[in-house]
Amino acid sequence: MDTNLTELELKVLYEISKFIGQALDLDQALEAVLAILSDSLAMQRGTVTLKDPETGHLRICASHGLTSEERQRGVYRLDEGVTGLIFRTAQPFVVPDVSKEPLFLNKTKSRQIDKGQISFIGVPIVLHGSPIGVLSVDRLYGEDISFEEDIRFLSIVATLIAQFVSLNLQVRAREEHLRNENLSLRVE
Repeated sequence: MDTNLTELELKVLYEISKFIGQALDLDQALEAVLAILSDSLAMQRGTVTLKDPETGHLRICASHGLTSEERQRGVYRLDEGVTGLIFRTAQPFVVPDVSKEPLFLNKTKSRQIDKGQISFIGVPIVLHGSPIGVLSVDRLYGEDISFEEDIRFLSIVATLIAQFVSLNLQVRAREEHLRNENLSLRVE
């Protein structure tokens, strides 16, 4: 397997890196990343699913190629479907043909599973050694596309997404700390 990034992959990573400064608006930055994957690498119906701290469920927080209704249906328990499996095991998972995989739930109802072979690739988003979510895309597969190469590249993108999330969390924590300090100063 060729472990070098292609020129196109390098260009995509460069385009994604431009959005790091916009991590304060996390959903918008992540949707921009998914749009780049779709437009540049033909990775359709991209989603970033993150664990909701309140419910403990995995919820689609950013998507490209889904309607708002389809996106709202994208909520998974940690023991549910392919997305839950990827999160629990913190391992990539490929479904070569979603119509033949019982674990593939199509909860968003965004795919016409009987219309051609759709492949699904998901990789964990890991921060500080623990999974925080799942990055997934659909592919229409041809002979010249390699699952291994896609997993490798998407794992790099997932690492960047983890940094977007980390920056966002750090800024929120700092803002909360400043708010609390401000309140205590007012009380004094």
